[in-house]
Amino acid sequence: MGNALNPRRFSIFVNGTQYDEATMDYFDYVRREVNFPISVLSAGTASVVVRNLSNANPDRMALAQMELTYPRLFNFGGAAQFLFSLPASSTGGYLEISGFSHGGVAPILYDLTSGRRYVCDISNPALVKVQLLSATGARNLLLCSVASGIPQSIPALQMRNFINYGATSNQGNYLIISHPALFNGPGGSNPVEDYRSYRTGAVGGRHQAKIYVIDQLIDQFAFGIRLHPLSVRNFIRYARANFSMPVKNVLLIGKGVDYVSNRGNLSNPDLDRLSLIPTFGSPASDILLAADPGMNVMPRVSIGRISVIYPSEVAAYMNKVIQYERQLAIFSPLIREKAWTKNVVHVNGSSDGVLGDILANSLSGFSRIVSDTYYGGKVHDFSKLSTAPVEQVSSLRLYSLFEEGIGLLTYFGHSSATTLEFNLDNPANYNNPGKYPMIFLLGCNAGNFFTFNTVRLQTKETISEKFVLAGERGGIGVMASSGLGIVNYLDLYHNRLMRAASVNKYGKTIGEIIQE
Repeated sequence: MGNALNPRRFSIFVNGTQYDEATMDYFDYVRREVNFPISVLSAGTASVVVRNLSNANPDRMALAQMELTYPRLFNFGGAAQFLFSLPASSTGGYLEISGFSHGGVAPILYDLTSGRRYVCDISNPALVKVQLLSATGARNLLLCSVASGIPQSIPALQMRNFINYGATSNQGNYLIISHPALFNGPGGSNPVEDYRSYRTGAVGGRHQAKIYVIDQLIDQFAFGIRLHPLSVRNFIRYARANFSMPVKNVLLIGKGVDYVSNRGNLSNPDLDRLSLIPTFGSPASDILLAADPGMNVMPRVSIGRISVIYPSEVAAYMNKVIQYERQLAIFSPLIREKAWTKNVVHVNGSSDGVLGDILANSLSGFSRIVSDTYYGGKVHDFSKLSTAPVEQVSSLRLYSLFEEGIGLLTYFGHSSATTLEFNLDNPANYNNPGKYPMIFLLGCNAGNFFTFNTVRLQTKETISEKFVLAGERGGIGVMASSGLGIVNYLDLYHNRLMRAASVNKYGKTIGEIIQE
């Protein structure tokens, strides 16, 4: 995988001999399969080198995975468990394996491809013998010792009663996936259920909204593996394939933590307070939870997340949603009642002249799209490049716009999960109840609220959580990258996003616009 903005070639060597050469430019990735003669491994070792042939200095590449498949002797080197593969065979095959630690108990050979189980012969303790049945295809085999202390002991089992999600009463087209920690609100309320009830009502869209508890999805769709993202992804795929009504929306109510941080903090008692609904991978991506395997771009249904850890945060956000949708539903001949929805704010967040010019050109392109006939937006530009006094005037103008109301706000520039290069990260100072913008942050890590940081137990540290969860302030939603942002890729993506929002998907939901 390329990790710098350079064209490059690379080559692959095995034990000093080159067997492949290919092109991999910029941030692209490639998969290569290289064949080489078995004589190369005659010394019993294999040194595999991937060499960058680029003239760029510096240049960076990253190797994600490497596998070496080769014929070997049936001597397993004292292992008590060994995974190997064999080709198809009409006669099955007979194996004699030496160097396997069986502890005097006949080991078990599992054919993971066909599901067969063979009890091996150790009448000669130096050899493990087994006769295999015929196989029409390649086989993956696992030889396991069952001697005392080798297999993992399971001292007890716990009952799990599965829910029949195929039953009509358990189906919906608006799937709310949440956690029991968010069900106990003040005064005995359940804010997650309140949100579901609102979405089923006429004002909330008359959706067939259903709540699905993450613990149950982990058991039924991810083999009970704690915090596994397939719990959500496999359930969404199941719902799309089996529900009688098309699934339109998925709402994750609960904070998530990226996969690496989840696995690295499993023994930390605060993980269960901060990681309620799993996300996909690292950098984290909720969009991939709604994508099919093998697809790394398109969500098959609209998906979003409310990054909450307390029931009160759910209630506060639902209050904003109700206010916001009441504002949108107003039918009035008075321009002042609806004109705020056409206010569009563009912020250039770079203090570097060259980069600032590049971002200004991009923002100008977005302006042409959103101010054209369909959307008819009135664009207000702000720039970090201004001098301090002018910037202060700009800040006052921005406060005024928030109070008037903003429909869309796009920031393009340097950023992190907690800071921007423009004073746009304190929503408490903006007086805009009910008139909440949809916010797009084009920069690095601006959407990364998937960190494991116990500070979140006391305060909302990330920009996106501050703006979305601020009570009667801030924005209605934030869309941003959870990893590094590359200027030209962000420009391409947001250009097409604005074209979808302003023209061919005008009036549709943000989820449908993202799919487009």
